[in-house]
Amino acid sequence: MSIHEFQPMRYRSARTVLRARIVPAIRGAAARTARARLRALLEALCRLPPNAYEVLEKTRITMEWTSSDGVALGRARRSPDSADETGGKGQASYVVELSERLEGEPREVVLTVVVHELAHVVLRHKTIDDPIENGGQEVGAWSFLHQWGFAAEANAAAVFLQRDTYPAM
Repeated sequence: MSIHEFQPMRYRSARTVLRARIVPAIRGAAARTARARLRALLEALCRLPPNAYEVLEKTRITMEWTSSDGVALGRARRSPDSADETGGKGQASYVVELSERLEGEPREVVLTVVVHELAHVVLRHKTIDDPIENGGQEVGAWSFLHQWGFAAEANAAAVFLQRDTYPAM
């Protein structure tokens, strides 16, 4: 079954997700300041369809908690050493950046940003400068958000984000 085919929602437990070690081990001050982002990441991983979750399990993901100086609330990009980039047969590798501005946002906004960025990883999107090609990638990530069962959160986040002056994810 491809990642484009919808599978019925089967929730996995937080314990199962934590054992898979996709969620970064962050302790101390970093964990306290990234609480909403970590909570959203855990919820997203628990709720993702099995086929999307399996792709993430096979991907090396580095989570970066960025300062609010950045333009976007979240961003996913391939690591330079990713097998996708080097043409190798090794593991795909991505960096997912989540802004500290998410800490003050409603749950729906934080969850939507996290799932949207994970969709870029699952879809193996590249970081590109061409606005037309990038627009296609954004549409793909948004459509997966809806297919994966996060439509209610995405719709609520869209309404909230339209009221505020935030740049695009």
